[in-house]
Amino acid sequence: MGNELEKIVPELKLYFDGTFCNKDNGKDPTVVGEAYNNDKSVETYFNREKYDGLIGNQNILENQYLKIYFPGPAAERKNTKYDKPGTGKFNSKYMSQHTTNNSTGLWGDGWEHNMQLALIIACNFIIEQLGKHERVAISIPASHSRGAITAIAFSNQLSYFLQKMGIDKQKVSIRSLYVIDPVAGLDYGALEKSVVRNIPMENFHAENDSNDLKNHLVQVEPIRIGAYVDRLTLRYAADERRTAYKSQLPYGIDPNFKNGRPLFIPDNVDVEISYSRATHQTIAYTEKEGNKFFSGKNTLGEIQSKNNAQIKLQYGIISEELVDDLSKAKAKVNSFHPKEDRVIKIKCKDNPECKEKYTNSVLHDVYQFFMHKSKNDCNFFQAFNDPKNKYYDLINWAYKNSAFYQQLDSKEYKIEPKVLAHLVQIKQKDQSKNFAKFINSVDSYAKSEKNQNLSLFYPKVSIQFFKNSYSYTCHATCNVFCT
Repeated sequence: MGNELEKIVPELKLYFDGTFCNKDNGKDPTVVGEAYNNDKSVETYFNREKYDGLIGNQNILENQYLKIYFPGPAAERKNTKYDKPGTGKFNSKYMSQHTTNNSTGLWGDGWEHNMQLALIIACNFIIEQLGKHERVAISIPASHSRGAITAIAFSNQLSYFLQKMGIDKQKVSIRSLYVIDPVAGLDYGALEKSVVRNIPMENFHAENDSNDLKNHLVQVEPIRIGAYVDRLTLRYAADERRTAYKSQLPYGIDPNFKNGRPLFIPDNVDVEISYSRATHQTIAYTEKEGNKFFSGKNTLGEIQSKNNAQIKLQYGIISEELVDDLSKAKAKVNSFHPKEDRVIKIKCKDNPECKEKYTNSVLHDVYQFFMHKSKNDCNFFQAFNDPKNKYYDLINWAYKNSAFYQQLDSKEYKIEPKVLAHLVQIKQKDQSKNFAKFINSVDSYAKSEKNQNLSLFYPKVSIQFFKNSYSYTCHATCNVFCT
């Protein structure tokens, strides 16, 4: 019996819906709401009057399989137990006291409360279950739009907390994260906005900042996937054309920076990307106002299949229903929205549904964005070493979550400019890992500044490497980070 208990992995499942969406408000639910309703785990939700407890059986956190649903920003209540995010009384000193209304909810207000509440239940569930089991799993089976952005931010915040608590991934992990068309809105998800908002906690001093600590903790950051995520699925609507609805994309999908809203993924995360010939709406609904949506059916099928339900997917089917799907959706798009094709539209040119793996190294991707966005005031190596630089936290986060760093024999290894110059050019995370093995095997090569044979191992660095603040004449046999 004892051995059987050890095989049990308790799991908390969190569902994050999009703006205006509440599965119980009398309207057609999104696939997030449908997937939640189909989930057989024990249900709980917060006491929204005071946010001071969970509703459910007396010892709700003792349930090994638990689920909780978060309606999206500006979602109406209408006789449902799920209140509009960001409304009510906040008794906890650790909760943001910022409230929201219909107008501010339209721009995302309320998602910070969803993220905070998710962190509260996740940490309590972990503490409760780790005392009884060797491993605990958190998962996000479905999230859409701003709910998907909230899920991304949650994954990174929870990963940060677990690292600070000294709990490793062997004990707790975010088993799966399913993200449907993650749209923050306008330019909220742009790199420049995020690096300015995201002050490293180690460098935070409340007395020197207009925001206090509890409000700093609620920053919903859309550009980083948490390091404790095991498996990530990104599902994108290839036919959405509204420019205000640009989604967060990994660099490898947007190498020309046309989309301008990055998503950085640690190398240890297994990533699958699926694209659908759909809009932001039709990818997230199986049915809305009497219209049945092909893409939404596939989305729900994919969610359920990854959530261990036996539902047959419809990939590869193309019919009049699909054409009808798009025409109905496009007719509902407000005419005042500026429009242009998404950079991912070409992905579904020959097939309405397609998939691919994403294998780029996170340090390579961060480096590419830095080179595109940085000014001539500093170079990459300087930003890597200067805690006052606005890119410092992001670059060091990427380095520590690279396959290279994870593979090093010594985490105290002091990387040299020449090594970093070569490392950021390595696109594939497997190659980054192999490079670390090489460094490990020739320890003197990694440590000695007098080694004169570097050119035998490091290829010349491309001209792209030197644009902005780098010399056009240097290569990897000298200090490529000169100004």
